[in-house]
Amino acid sequence: AEYRKIRGELLREEKQLMDDVKSDYKSVTCVYGRMLEWRKAFPKQYREAYVALSLPRLLAPNVRLEMMDWEPLTDGKSLETMEWVTSLFQQQELAREADDGGGGGKRGMKTCS
Repeated sequence: AEYRKIRGELLREEKQLMDDVKSDYKSVTCVYGRMLEWRKAFPKQYREAYVALSLPRLLAPNVRLEMMDWEPLTDGKSLETMEWVTSLFQQQELAREADDGGGGGKRGMKTCS
């Protein structure tokens, strides 16, 4: 009972954490999409800024917020169905297609404005 009460309070507070965050940074899709755009437009600067090494820290707040609501033993939701996981896979696939000269490209990548 105490666990459920504390968890409920945390989830309510979690919803308020992103209220004042600019929409460009509210989801993994937005943040990762921006980084992929940067990589495509400015590959040298992207490498020099070590963005690939910084991505886990950039995405961590969004991932942690989504993970707070996950109860793997009771809700039956698998990790692979979480928004942040599917977003990373989809964005990476679109980036790969764009790099290969395939369909993806800027029109295929999901970003937020």
